[in-house]
Amino acid sequence: MKRVANPLSNRHKALLSQGKTQVRFWRKVDKTLTCWLWVSAKNWRGYGTFFLGDRAMYAHRIAWYLENGEADPQLSIDHLCQNRACVNPLHLRCVSLRENILSGSGPTAVNAKKTRCKCGRPYNTTGSKGERACSHCMVEATLRCRRRKRARESESNEGGHVNERGKGNKASCARQGY
Repeated sequence: MKRVANPLSNRHKALLSQGKTQVRFWRKVDKTLTCWLWVSAKNWRGYGTFFLGDRAMYAHRIAWYLENGEADPQLSIDHLCQNRACVNPLHLRCVSLRENILSGSGPTAVNAKKTRCKCGRPYNTTGSKGERACSHCMVEATLRCRRRKRARESESNEGGHVNERGKGNKASCARQGY
């Protein structure tokens, strides 16, 4: 399911159009040479939060609204500076959720930037689930799987009864009294 940002209600837009709300908002910002840091409340992930009426909202979304108007609710607001506490409108941009995730430093972004497998070979094929893969590693994995399967089959055939399908099974041998 695609994440959709909560658009500003008319009541929240009316509150933001008031000068005293804007003054209250910008008082909570420390404008450094680069980032404009939110110095008030932050959530557990480091994003600034600003109470607008009865609702806590992301401070960077409010800063975007005050400088650029309403953002498309289908888009995320990305921090170009990678600083979640920054509310500098010049450091913010509207992008798709996918682009926002891939521009970050989380595991999804790190893995998406990889061009080679664990063995150092380039990804040159696609796996059965659509994932990028190295054909050499795929062949090796298939061979390992076949070897394990053969080893399990030979273990089950050792000293046991071979059933009508030609497969050994110690449990069936015990039931049949062999």
